[in-house]
Amino acid sequence: ADPKAFSFGFNKNIQINIFWLKKLDIAIEDRGLIKLAVKKNLLNKKNNNKNKIVIWTFGGSTTIGKSCGSESSSWPEELEKIDPRIKINNSAYFAMDSDKSLYLLKNQFVKNEPPDIVVWANKFNEIGVIYQGLRGNRDKLRHIFSSPNKNKLSFFLLKLDKTEGAISYFQKSIYIKSDFFEAHFNLLQLLYDLKKFDEAILQSKECLKINSKSIDTFLLLGNLYDKLNQEKKSEKYFREILKINSKDSNAYYSLGNLCKKKADYEKAIDNYKLAIKFNKNYFAAYNNLGTLYQEIGKFDLAVLNFKSVIKINPKFSEVYQNYLFCLNFSKYFDLNLYFELVQKFKQSLPKINLDKISQFPKIKKTDKKIRIGFVSGDYGNHPVSYYLLNTINHISVEKFELIAYSNSNRMDEITLELKKRFNVWRKINHLSDTEVINLVSKDSVDILFDLSGHTAKNRLSIFVNKAAPVQVTWLGYNASTGLKEIDYIIVDPYVVPLSDQKYFAEKIFQLPNTFQCISINDDIKIDHSRYQNKRDIIFGSFNNLSKINDNVIDVWSEILKRIKNSKLFIYWSVTG
Repeated sequence: ADPKAFSFGFNKNIQINIFWLKKLDIAIEDRGLIKLAVKKNLLNKKNNNKNKIVIWTFGGSTTIGKSCGSESSSWPEELEKIDPRIKINNSAYFAMDSDKSLYLLKNQFVKNEPPDIVVWANKFNEIGVIYQGLRGNRDKLRHIFSSPNKNKLSFFLLKLDKTEGAISYFQKSIYIKSDFFEAHFNLLQLLYDLKKFDEAILQSKECLKINSKSIDTFLLLGNLYDKLNQEKKSEKYFREILKINSKDSNAYYSLGNLCKKKADYEKAIDNYKLAIKFNKNYFAAYNNLGTLYQEIGKFDLAVLNFKSVIKINPKFSEVYQNYLFCLNFSKYFDLNLYFELVQKFKQSLPKINLDKISQFPKIKKTDKKIRIGFVSGDYGNHPVSYYLLNTINHISVEKFELIAYSNSNRMDEITLELKKRFNVWRKINHLSDTEVINLVSKDSVDILFDLSGHTAKNRLSIFVNKAAPVQVTWLGYNASTGLKEIDYIIVDPYVVPLSDQKYFAEKIFQLPNTFQCISINDDIKIDHSRYQNKRDIIFGSFNNLSKINDNVIDVWSEILKRIKNSKLFIYWSVTG
């Protein structure tokens, strides 16, 4: 029988050919099919001119001849007879455990030594031969995993993050076996990741036809409808999980997130606590509970939860930034603790392979312009952007070239206005740190600005690796990042006096009057005549209430006492 061949491309550089081979009763015929598939692979133009073909064999069926008492030769011998160029990797020969097999193969990709052909054989039902057209593209490989159910299909699932081509692969797997739940769910997950929500909803129905009590499907549907801002439907699916399992920690965690989003803080706290009750090591629940407490000004409780996260998962870098941010509001600020946490944050970051840095050649400068990059996740309807708009207008186009690195999917009228004012606009939220660093290098950036500090959607991880010759933090966070790799922080004498240098890893650079320039909407008309004869002075604060603690209130009270006819107007939007 001729093996079925499926071919699909992830991009122009990567083509995967998969041969599905139904296992027969007679061992030698199994081998014949595999050898036939291997021969077809050798005819592939990628292999045609190679001097050596490396083959890896996996799984119990690779030794099926001997296990069935056959006197025929071993697998390596039989495969090597096909073509004198073939070299069998015997280290994988006895790796019958699929997880270990995948681990071994993954390591070969990391070492940049992937095989040309993989024979993947499961000792139960199926045999597959997979040709890997991935040489020189190991960075493209994200996940390799097999079906967890060894009694159904045995195959390699090669999945590249958010890759459209993988959809057809899952569909072909489903075509082979229509009730193969893993393939149905993996297709659902991929559609969700690609934000193809309408298709994902349809696919979820297929999953629930096969398994009407699939908790994973209900969880994904809940998250999907949350992204669509359909909160009632989202909650419905999370509740469905609890009907199946009243102790499901993921359902409580998701309900906590939903309630937090609606600013229903008491219910959010209750759900986070239930998630933790049923999973003592649920560090994400501790973390989100901590950020909630921080939002409502309960900093001591926030810190306790952040400490729990660090105890459970000291490699979770986000918690250190949350902890650092929280310390800025605490009246018990500890400088030594602050810098200690910064060091732990740096240690928690994924290690950058220095061999991969600066793989792009720098652009040769044909002019004397200084290139300035700005990194932010807040390009849009956010205070940072309002401070930035008019400032950019006063930067000399003859002397400087401006490049924006946007670390979010935010897109509104302010984003569009900002895009007009940069020479280059780059989205980086989908890129790894290594890719961003290389992009900055390719752009020949002279000065790189961080506009976030330890706030949300920051990319301080690239600054840790000194992505540009001069690095500066400004505008989004007036405390120290704690990173000695950042050279300066731009402030003014009123925000940060020079006497506070001990609190900063960066050198304080003061602008003479103010470090920021607010952009006023021209559509707003103010009738100043109404105030010409008024003697009252009204102070205003539109800050998040978590920034207002007892010390702040004491200072404000003293100012109001000293200034006659003064008042304080406080406004806080719960929705931000």
